[in-house]
Amino acid sequence: MRAHVVEASEADSARARVAIVTGAGRGIGAKVAAALAARGCDLMLTARTEPEIAGVAQEARRGGRRVAHLAIDLTAPDAVDALMESTLDAFGRLDIVVGCAGMLAASPYLETSDESLQRTINVNLLAPMRLSREAARAMCSRGGGRIIHVASMFAFVSSRQHVAYTACKAGLVGLTKALAVEFAGHGVQVNAIAPGHVRTPMIAQALALPDGERQLARHTPIRRIAEPEEVANVAAYLALDAPSFLTGEVVVLDGGYTCR
Repeated sequence: MRAHVVEASEADSARARVAIVTGAGRGIGAKVAAALAARGCDLMLTARTEPEIAGVAQEARRGGRRVAHLAIDLTAPDAVDALMESTLDAFGRLDIVVGCAGMLAASPYLETSDESLQRTINVNLLAPMRLSREAARAMCSRGGGRIIHVASMFAFVSSRQHVAYTACKAGLVGLTKALAVEFAGHGVQVNAIAPGHVRTPMIAQALALPDGERQLARHTPIRRIAEPEEVANVAAYLALDAPSFLTGEVVVLDGGYTCR
């Protein structure tokens, strides 16, 4: 499996930090890619669909950054190994991982099949666990790095018909805290973002309903849903600007939803 790479100047690339962004083909992941590119990072972008990820990579290139992309399903056997190998081959290092890949499948729990449960767990929890392990391995060898997981406010509050998703996002919070302790002595900071409702394709069906957006926003004290750029800005802060003492933290970006 070969990554498609867009080159920057040698001088620029020597100064840049290298970031993997998963789920970068659209939604939050695409905006995270844009925010990190704007801040001078070189990028390895992944998503399952080639046209989507190629388009995001082309846009990131406009700032002169080196950009590689892989159309890959991170739940597939050896996919994480392939991603890490491609990243290190293309850039020679890894400084940042932002895990945005995820899926949402709604169904009453008593009607949820084992196959659906396993797929949800594979995408939302097992793949991030594997990627974090291999990313931390590379980061520890260099003396540090930053891993950011995109969890959800539903790690802390319940949602009807989203049992598997909720359990996985709670698992991501636990993973974040456990890895922060595990790798603190190696200079690897691990933090998470727990967004509320965000205007992304994941909730497009709900937004398309009559009065759908108002219904999603009505329990949020700020009285609106979030824009993906807002999540991306927090991710960029955690990846680039957060103090080195900040690890194991979960930034709940929900407009006050969980404060009610």
